[in-house]
Amino acid sequence: MKFRIKFFIIVLLFLAGALVVYHFSKQSSIFSVEFENKVQNDPGLEKIISTQLNGKKGTFAIFIEELEATSAGQTPEVNSVNTKTSGVEGEVLPGQTSPAGQTPEVKSVNTKTSGVELRKYALNENEFFPSASLYKLILLASVMKEIEASRLKLEDTITGSKTDLTNRLGSLDFGYEDMPENLEFSVKEILERIGRISDNFASIMLTDKLRSLDKLSVIPARFDEASARRAKAGIQENKNWIPGHGSASLTTGARDDNGDDPLVQMAKELGMENTSFDLADIGPTTTASDIALYFRKLYKGEIVSKVVSDKIIGILALNQINDRIPAKLPENVNVIHKTGELALIRHDAGLVFPNLPNSPNHPYLIILLSKDLEFEDDGVETLANISKGVWDYFNKGGPAGN
Repeated sequence: MKFRIKFFIIVLLFLAGALVVYHFSKQSSIFSVEFENKVQNDPGLEKIISTQLNGKKGTFAIFIEELEATSAGQTPEVNSVNTKTSGVEGEVLPGQTSPAGQTPEVKSVNTKTSGVELRKYALNENEFFPSASLYKLILLASVMKEIEASRLKLEDTITGSKTDLTNRLGSLDFGYEDMPENLEFSVKEILERIGRISDNFASIMLTDKLRSLDKLSVIPARFDEASARRAKAGIQENKNWIPGHGSASLTTGARDDNGDDPLVQMAKELGMENTSFDLADIGPTTTASDIALYFRKLYKGEIVSKVVSDKIIGILALNQINDRIPAKLPENVNVIHKTGELALIRHDAGLVFPNLPNSPNHPYLIILLSKDLEFEDDGVETLANISKGVWDYFNKGGPAGN
C-alpha cells in the first residue's frame, strides 16, 4: 500500500515538473519572438519622444526610421521628372506642387546606406488604431494598379449623388455645400482631391468604381486574419467610429475571385498583415508598423511598381493639410504625407526629404498615430512638436527644444 502511494506521488511530481518545463519553454519562445521583433530604439529619438509625450493624455503609436545616411552637404537621390498632364509640362520635386490641375509625377528615391546603421524608434508600433483616412493610401495603390493594367483610365468619368454620399458618410463632406446634386469627376480629378484635401466623397466614389471593375457583388462583411488578431488583442469596438466616415463606404464589402475586397487584397499584397477591413462597426484599423511598411516600400519604389510608386508620391505631394508633420519644419523641406482623423483621433504619416544645403540631409519616414485624445488640437500640436524634434535631431546633430 505504501509503495503504491509513493509511486503515485512520484508520478504526480514528474508530471508537474514536465508541465513547468513545458510552460517555461513556451514562454521563452514567446519572449524570443518579441525580442527579435523589437526595434532597437535610438537613445536620442527616445529622449525626444518621452519629452514630448510627458503628461500628454491619449494613446500614441510612433515609428521613425532613418532611410538613408548621407554626408554633410550631400543630397539623397530624389529624381525629378517632367509631368505631362493636359498638355502642360513642368518639373517638380517631392513636396512641391505643380501648376493647378496637374498631378505631379515625382520619382521615388534610391536607397544607399553604405553599411551605415540607420537610426530607428518605435512605440506601440503593433497596437491597433482606427486607420481613419490612412486607408486611402491602400485605395491609391489599388486604383493606380488598375490604371497601370489599363483596366481604369485617368480620364474615365465617375458620378455620384450628393444625397446618397451624405447618407453613407453621415454628413455633408467639406467643400460640397455649393456643388450640384449630381456629381461628376474624372478619375484624375478624384485622385487630386484625395491628395489635396483627403476628400471623403471622392474616396467613396472611387472605391465604388474600383469594386465595380469586375462587377463584384456586395455581400455581408467577414472578419479577415487581421481582424481575428485584433479581436484576440481585445479590440472590440471603436466608439468614435461613424460608419462610412473617413472610410469610403466600408460598411459593406465586395470580393474578388479569391474572396477578398480589392482593398483587403491590396493590403495583403503589400504585406500589411495587421491592417484590417473587416467592415464592422469598429471600422478599418491599422498599426504604425504597417503604415511604416507602406512608406518604406513607397520610398523604394515598391508599391505595385516604381511607376505606380512615383505617381502616388506625386498625389501625396499635393497635400494641403499641413498642421502636423510639416507644420514646424523649414518651408523648403519636402514632405510626402497622409493625414487621418476621426473624433479624438489624429494621425499623420509620411516621408521627409530635407533637401537643404549644408545639412546632413537624412531622409526618414515618420509615422504618428494617436487616439483617445482629451483635446484634438493638443494632439495635433503634440504631433507637430514630435516632428520638429525628430527633424532637428536628424539634421542639426541633436534634439531641439520646443
